[in-house]
This record gives sequence, C-alpha cells and structure tokens, in this order.
Amino acid sequence: MDEKEKAVAYIKENQIDVILQQTLNNLYKKQPGNVFGYLAEELDKFASKPSIHHISGYGVKSVHDAINRVAVEATCLVHNHEETTESVTVGFNSTEDTMD
Repeated sequence: MDEKEKAVAYIKENQIDVILQQTLNNLYKKQPGNVFGYLAEELDKFASKPSIHHISGYGVKSVHDAINRVAVEATCLVHNHEETTESVTVGFNSTEDTMD
C-alpha cells in the first residue's frame, strides 16, 4: 500500500471526510459570526474526552511541625496533550501512619 492509499484508508477509517463535509455544510447554512469558534465546537464533539494519564505522589516531611504530608499530582490527556490538571498536598499526623 503506497502513501496515498494509506492516507485514503486512514481518512475513511476515521470518517474524517464525512465529518468535515457535514460540518462545512452546517457552517455554510448557519454562517456564524465566529467561524473558527463554530468549527472548534463542532469538531470537539468528536474528540476523545479528557482522561487521567498518570498519577504521581511523593512524601514531604515538614521541618516546622510533626505533620507528614503527601503531594499528589494528576496528569490528564486533553486533546492529545498532557496537562497537569490537579495538584494537592494532604497532611496527616499519626503515630501509626508513616511515609516509609
């Protein structure tokens, strides 16, 4: 299969031609003031929803008090880009809980 055939197969497999044709037809019918905003909204309907890609955490020992802390960070995949969406530090003070 040559490059052109691969490209056509990829476009057909993902229905890119159908989706773009419908979107452009609707764009012409509606003729919105913000053309690219409309296109972004319409194409976003077909995008994968954001998903958690990686969760990491590490322990932090305080020099000021007896409270141990754990920092947790969630990295999500949004529109094919990794984004750190949440980061939180949680403290605990217990003689039984350790961070080992």
